[in-house]
Amino acid sequence: MRPFTDAQLLELWESGIVQHPVDRALTFLLALEPGQTRLGLAELPLGQRDARLLEAYRLCFGARLEGIAACPACGAQLEFSVDTAGLAGGSPAAGEGGNILKSGDYSITFRPPNSLDLAAAAQAPDETSASRLLLTRCVLGARRGGRAVGAGDLPEAVAEALEERIAESDPQAELLFNLSCPACAHAWQESLDVPGFFWAQVAARARRLLVEVHTLAAAYGWSEGEILALGAQRRQAYLEMAG
Repeated sequence: MRPFTDAQLLELWESGIVQHPVDRALTFLLALEPGQTRLGLAELPLGQRDARLLEAYRLCFGARLEGIAACPACGAQLEFSVDTAGLAGGSPAAGEGGNILKSGDYSITFRPPNSLDLAAAAQAPDETSASRLLLTRCVLGARRGGRAVGAGDLPEAVAEALEERIAESDPQAELLFNLSCPACAHAWQESLDVPGFFWAQVAARARRLLVEVHTLAAAYGWSEGEILALGAQRRQAYLEMAG
């Protein structure tokens, strides 16, 4: 895995503007790991996908994630910083009985969700439908008392137990960190949107690069390629002289 060049980053930003967040994450990883295939990356459990994105984030942007959150109690905005080194989680765990849930007379074999499942769920008309679709896609087989049953026919209690078991099987798919509001002292856990943070950094870096290109092109008549080929220190020196 190698960091993006400035030219690659601008290309990724341009592609990402029109992509769904699920597709953006795969585009980033494919650029960083050209030996992989898009389908192979799409089939990774979400925890593995996000672990690779965090590794890429550290490589390209540094170890800390900086963001802003709203307190759910009073609405106050607070800035936070998270060390990505402390976010490493485990790989999807099979558990003692493998990826199998036994609930009453139901026995269900399942797998953790991946990017293909998220993309399909994103097309659902509402959140309830999306959750149910995501669940059924992760079911590899379901039986009741030895007879096969459809994933969509699971009773609500069994479906809820299955959702919990799927979450346990891929603990890094949902990364939580603790926040406390300085205004009202309310404490809560925030979920970390790893692809969202990655995109925010790509977009911010791209905007800075475009300003630099515009400034130097106007001052010296250089092309975008010539400007981006300059090292960051030399480019900054020319920007100071142009200003």
